[in-house]
Amino acid sequence: MKLLKIICLFLVCMLLGGCARAASSEACGSDGKYVFLVAGLDDAAQNTDVLFSIGIDTSLGVVNVCQIPRDTYYGFGKSQNKINQVFSSARSAGYSEGEAMKALKDELALSLAVDFDGYIAIDLDAFLKLVDALGGIEITLSSPMTIEIDGMEPVYLNAGVNHIDSKKAEGFVRYRQGYVTQDLGRMDAQKIFLNAIFYKLSKSASLPVLMRLAGIMQESSVTDVKLSQLVGLLFSGGTRIKESRFVTLAGEAVGSKEGISYYALNRGASEEIVGKYLFSKGDFDKNHRFLNQNEDEFLEIYSRDNFKYKEYTNETVKDISLQNR
Repeated sequence: MKLLKIICLFLVCMLLGGCARAASSEACGSDGKYVFLVAGLDDAAQNTDVLFSIGIDTSLGVVNVCQIPRDTYYGFGKSQNKINQVFSSARSAGYSEGEAMKALKDELALSLAVDFDGYIAIDLDAFLKLVDALGGIEITLSSPMTIEIDGMEPVYLNAGVNHIDSKKAEGFVRYRQGYVTQDLGRMDAQKIFLNAIFYKLSKSASLPVLMRLAGIMQESSVTDVKLSQLVGLLFSGGTRIKESRFVTLAGEAVGSKEGISYYALNRGASEEIVGKYLFSKGDFDKNHRFLNQNEDEFLEIYSRDNFKYKEYTNETVKDISLQNR
């Protein structure tokens, strides 16, 4: 059982990006802490429709998930200046998928003051294969919900525990139009989903299933991970994941003068989050990429003191209320 626990941790790390530093002379995760960047690509424009970072502290057995809303204002010289366009802009400029992911990782490493150990980008097809390989997952909801998305069969979920397959999972993680808070509601749903994935991996996945997941990720993702690096992480120790924690970078939804919807970050609270969750010790947003200096409402949100944000653990994530309209 201990070996299975080690392999579970190994595969969680692989699913979430792996360790890239080992390719250099610098020791990978020498302090027992790893930070990975994860992107989910949409099928059309190849924007990063889902974007989050993972911080793993092997000494404490803690996995931290820090979500970055796709509409986050990010001033990098484009027409809309949204964080989800950095990858697609690089692709439009002729970058390969790997080069575009590296460009996104480098941008966020500077702005978040985080030293990333690796990145991974995954599309919807690979995502569906992963859920099926796990035999589905169980999500717990505080209230029933109906998911209706154009082109998909409706999904009906009950209050309490629901076993969902890949098709239901697709609807659950994509759905946003029915939430009062739209994309922020969807990000709360994704917290519930990721927690269910972690639980399934760490508690009940068999060795053949875990190795099948490894194959899917090697074949269907864009990553700077090398298998030898992952094997090194596998045998680095028998750390058990004791707790998962979830948070969204602090900010508020806001509209620009042109009527474009954005998510404006609060600097102070977001700096606190990346320090706690992603082990940052640097100067958050030193180039002010997250600040729209031409809009008073953006400025107010960015500089507001004592900004409140919500944190969840694997125990409290089930209490999230997904508020439909």
